[in-house]
Amino acid sequence: MTTMQVLGTATEIDSMTWQISNLNLDGTLSAAGGALISTDGGAVLVPDLPVFDDILGDTPGEVQYTVAYSENTLADQGLVSYAKSSDLDTANQVVGTRNLETSKVLEFVGLDTGRAVSSEDMVVDGAGSIGITDDLFICPFAAASTGITPEFCNIVEMGSTVDMTIMSLATGASERNVAASADVPVAADYVIAVTGFGDVPASGSASAFIDAHLQEGSSTYLGTFNFEPFGAVDAYLTDKGEDVQYSEMTTVSGEITAFSKVLSYQSGIRRTA
Repeated sequence: MTTMQVLGTATEIDSMTWQISNLNLDGTLSAAGGALISTDGGAVLVPDLPVFDDILGDTPGEVQYTVAYSENTLADQGLVSYAKSSDLDTANQVVGTRNLETSKVLEFVGLDTGRAVSSEDMVVDGAGSIGITDDLFICPFAAASTGITPEFCNIVEMGSTVDMTIMSLATGASERNVAASADVPVAADYVIAVTGFGDVPASGSASAFIDAHLQEGSSTYLGTFNFEPFGAVDAYLTDKGEDVQYSEMTTVSGEITAFSKVLSYQSGIRRTA
């Protein structure tokens, strides 16, 4: 928690990078062990016999995430009121909670050539290998749709920049990427609101943006076959099934009565409303 009441100059510089893996954070992704026999040329073989869990191990498909957040604020030659809270919780989260949460309020009235410049940026970058649906979900109906969860590689960036001589600014950033099971989707949110004071509008420029590149795998069930020496196996073909690139930016400048923007991202086989 940071609070400042200043007539003059105030600065705030924050930087955070968090990397996490459910296996080894070594820059490579490992496919699921245990039920997963092999992946070769897009073919995935999953045995029906539980005995192979003891032989091959019960290693889940690997997932790695990187979360980065930064803020850079300089309020110079003016009356400054600043309050910010930041919280990082690396534990498993449920729907409605977050691993990272930040919020700030900056009010500024410039004197003569005074101005306030503030920027924020949050990145959520995740990649995962093939996993076995029964091992990942609590929901008993998930495996009825697909026996395996294909690979994915998704990156989303959100943030804002303001450059003002007078303003009341409020922002919030939050994300969730750690949960006990895949029933809880990954989520990221960013909000910004800029106003003036009473009948006096804010003055300057403000912008907010989101950039996303989402790549999701697909799987096709081929059937159950007798595959010696392993016995009965379920066979799947896997490939890239989706590639989405999206960018959005909103910019305002001049005498600003009100500017607000809400950006949200959610990814998972199971989603919340």
